[in-house]
Amino acid sequence: MRGLPLSTSPPLVTLPRSALGQRLSRELNGDHAIREFLTSQMLLEILGAMQRGFDLRQLQLRLLDEQTIAVYDYDERKIFLVAETAAGDIGADARLVLAHETTHALQDQAFGLKRVLPAEPASSDAATAARALVEGDAMLTMRIWGRQFLRPGEKRALGDETVAQDPILDAAPPLVRGELLFPYDAGWVFAQLLYQDGGFDAVNHAFLRPPTSTEQILHPEKYTAGEQPISVTIPPLERSVGGTWKTLRTDVFGELDLRLLLEPSLGWPAAEAAAAGWGGDSYTILEDEDGRRIVGIVTVWDTEADAAQMYNAWVDSIPLTFKEGQARTLRMPSMTRWATAEYQIQAITTGNVVRLVYAPDVATLERVDAALANAPIGQGSSPALPDNTVPRPAPVASPPAGPSLPGVPERPVSATPEPLPASVPASADPSATPEPMLPSTSEPDDGD
Repeated sequence: MRGLPLSTSPPLVTLPRSALGQRLSRELNGDHAIREFLTSQMLLEILGAMQRGFDLRQLQLRLLDEQTIAVYDYDERKIFLVAETAAGDIGADARLVLAHETTHALQDQAFGLKRVLPAEPASSDAATAARALVEGDAMLTMRIWGRQFLRPGEKRALGDETVAQDPILDAAPPLVRGELLFPYDAGWVFAQLLYQDGGFDAVNHAFLRPPTSTEQILHPEKYTAGEQPISVTIPPLERSVGGTWKTLRTDVFGELDLRLLLEPSLGWPAAEAAAAGWGGDSYTILEDEDGRRIVGIVTVWDTEADAAQMYNAWVDSIPLTFKEGQARTLRMPSMTRWATAEYQIQAITTGNVVRLVYAPDVATLERVDAALANAPIGQGSSPALPDNTVPRPAPVASPPAGPSLPGVPERPVSATPEPLPASVPASADPSATPEPMLPSTSEPDDGD
């Protein structure tokens, strides 16, 4: 049905839920992963996107332990299934997940998932975009399989809205929840549009040239046109600010995260419109030995009008995010400042660039912004399109050792909410991405 050759059938291994949960969570228990989760929590707390005390790592552990049904591990090239599920009558939901995981095995044999999902991606935004292709294709294939092979009664049951309810995700901050579900929901829409235009051949070609930004997933026409992110390079800020400051992370938010940061305060339509002109960005977070923190953000937009729209959206969002805990201290046509109990905040726009700084005092804020103003900004590039041949199975090359997503330690590929790009740490092993649950199991619309 998927049209990809299966050179070898992946072994199906059953493990007790507790054993599978331990296997999938071991990357989350390392020192590096714990530091990355703490950095993510710091970042989201500073930006007002998460309440203090919310434990991102515990969220991930609960998803792995309580939600996993099956997972394809592309290091071992095996599908692991929860033994408690296998022991009884395997219902429609479990069979759908197995169809999803089998699709990952096909993808791996045909394209090499370690190439598509490298351990050291260009950015977490690029990693999320590639993940959306991988998961979107698996969601599409799973849904088509379900329409062909599930019994009518099972399809009706899967259409029940309660299936998509999840108390763990419902309790997560909106940005975290949006990041986790994006590869499945938006990825499925992206894959379905490719499929409608050119069948699975078009999806196969996308694996040769994976999307490089969440902008390309949100706006598939930009992927088709080869519109690439504009590079923004934030220089190390330690020398500029002096003292004992140390950089904890430098990465890219991308259109998705900027949209999700604005949505709780402005609502979906306004946040979507403000982020739609994204061209590129970079952010950095620093901490000193006294526990003070800095966040610096440089964003570049397609036009000056797009930059003005994002600047105005951010200016509107700060009072709504921090409410009575903030006071505006400066308002000029292209620069606004606020004071909160812990931070001085500044938004400034110049040309098609918007800069944002969160710093503990005005002097530090001004030094950081002066450094950010000199951040080199490149140009987007258009990579060559692949030829019109369906790719042959590609060998899997081991990626260089190191972190992957700057959000959450990675896990085996499967059908579960994925790591958080801006919000969670980079993983040491992208081969293991568990599939605890399906974000949506309603009956597919594959054009029948």
